Amino acid sequence: PLYGANLLLLIATLIFGQDSGGNSRAIAVFGIAIQSSEIAKILTLVALATVLTRESAESDTLSNTLLGGLVVAPPFILVVIQPDAGTALIIIAALFGGLLLSGAATRWIAGLAAFGVLILPLAWTFLIADYQKERLIAFIDPNADPAGPKYQLEQALVAIRSGGLFGIGFDGTGGINPLPVQESDFVFAALVRAFGAVGGLFVIALLAILVGRLVWHAWTSPDEFGVIFAGGMATVVLSQTLVNIGMNLGVAPITGITLPFVSYGGASAISLAFGLALVQSHR
Repeated sequence: PLYGANLLLLIATLIFGQDSGGNSRAIAVFGIAIQSSEIAKILTLVALATVLTRESAESDTLSNTLLGGLVVAPPFILVVIQPDAGTALIIIAALFGGLLLSGAATRWIAGLAAFGVLILPLAWTFLIADYQKERLIAFIDPNADPAGPKYQLEQALVAIRSGGLFGIGFDGTGGINPLPVQESDFVFAALVRAFGAVGGLFVIALLAILVGRLVWHAWTSPDEFGVIFAGGMATVVLSQTLVNIGMNLGVAPITGITLPFVSYGGASAISLAFGLALVQSHR
């Protein structure tokens, strides 16, 4: 039922979603905007863990690996269409994390990854939005126009460099001008500017502790569902952290992924808190 509700919410978002810059990522319910892709990554992980731990499951078989891929494929495609490539990547990371933790054979996981690489040209042609293509090209091309898609990255690097070791301080009077989306995508750059490298490393340490606790929950879980779900949540938090900080530092393409529990936005924080609550209650 949760999986069905997940797909229905994603489809409803595509049909009735609020348009923002060509995206349809949120749907209004009783006046409250719900970002379905954020909820989808948690509910998809629940469905994946359930399927991989069913009574008849044989973890090292090709059929079980394919079934896991088939469970993840519909929400992944619906999220990409919104378009929300960042969250779609996190869903894929959760898939491979879940398969590894379930004991799937490495050769089948590698085959699934190879299949994903083979269909990249189709995804580039039919699924990836034009502005996302521009971001990827700008990331690869060192000579890309700094006033174009690379502008956000250049401003983020300026903010990070200006922070130094201890930062220039935070007075709470407003944002950094001109650093786009500094409250969400580039919050790490804003944070380092205010509190320096020390502040940035402190936040990284806190998130590392969170990932470590999730790994511990997976290690000590009484059943396989807990292992896969808690480990999957660790994969989600770790992936979001690495990609968000990576794109702030220019070592990953800009994909619009939030920094867990740091970036502004209720949908991200609530969905992650929901996932952590499920892990905490599974004892």
